[in-house]
Amino acid sequence: MNTETKPIGAQLADAPRSFRPLGDRLLLERVKPQEITAGGIHLPKSEGQAEKLFLSVVREVGPDVKEIKPGTWVVHLPYACEQIILNGHAFEVAHDDDILGVLE
Repeated sequence: MNTETKPIGAQLADAPRSFRPLGDRLLLERVKPQEITAGGIHLPKSEGQAEKLFLSVVREVGPDVKEIKPGTWVVHLPYACEQIILNGHAFEVAHDDDILGVLE
């Protein structure tokens, strides 16, 4: 029996590279609010604006999600998600019931 452990670098090389949500969960990528327009106009944040609602893009959906597809823009509450890091990028996992609406 080989009890030798792999060095940290080798362990990271074997780390998963993708995430597949289960059940009614969605993998979301949050869109940061724009503070400066393309024309250079500064858009100040109002008091408490960042805590009210989040805008995200759905990257993956679980098998029980029927109405929302990858690539859909959604609005959700900030406390409705669990944050995960994949390949150095921040994503969030939420239940489809936590989505308030779809932007079309």
